[in-house]
Amino acid sequence: MAFANIGSSLTQHCSTLIIVYATMTSKRKKPETELGTVILKNIAVVMEREREKRNMGKEEFAKLCEVTYIFYYHMLKGDANPTLHTISRICEKLKIPIQELMTGKAPL
Repeated sequence: MAFANIGSSLTQHCSTLIIVYATMTSKRKKPETELGTVILKNIAVVMEREREKRNMGKEEFAKLCEVTYIFYYHMLKGDANPTLHTISRICEKLKIPIQELMTGKAPL
């Protein structure tokens, strides 16, 4: 937590303490390259394929992958930009290689 430095003269005249919370937006940028867009589409296709193969609902599948339903929904729409850590965790939970998730094809 960060406190605002509002100056000693102002604090002497105010009876209320002003607290400023440092915030960061958690919204990530969309990929700026065509390759990044293709990879995100592949991830969405593979995740839906795996979900259907397991006969799971979207919320249940999101829990399995250890992502929120909202994040999963945004991944399917191509609006999310998951970190490598998130991608790795999804692969671990689905028991599929990272190459398959990112390319849509199982490694030979």
